[in-house]
Amino acid sequence: MVKKQYTDRFGSKYRYSAKYPIGTPHGTNLYNKFVNSESWEQLDAQSRVIEKNDNRMDVFLGNNYRFRNIHTGHLVDIKSSHSNTGKTISWTFESEADEFVF
Repeated sequence: MVKKQYTDRFGSKYRYSAKYPIGTPHGTNLYNKFVNSESWEQLDAQSRVIEKNDNRMDVFLGNNYRFRNIHTGHLVDIKSSHSNTGKTISWTFESEADEFVF
């Protein structure tokens, strides 16, 4: 079983504005490889959101994804957790296989 964890940090001039990466966003890059790969298909995607029932903004906590390799059938669970400002994203990649092959 393989488990990889990455923390990507983003910055901006303002608190909730557009973000630019601080350093190399390894987790985001690896997730994009799964999305753009022809060998992996996305089985499931779930968003974790705390909905507010008043005029406050909803809090987005992250996503859970599940991908399956078309050739081998191996599954990969991807979990992303976002900070309240969205400037820090923690990625966790878990697989039953020994390695992620694109």
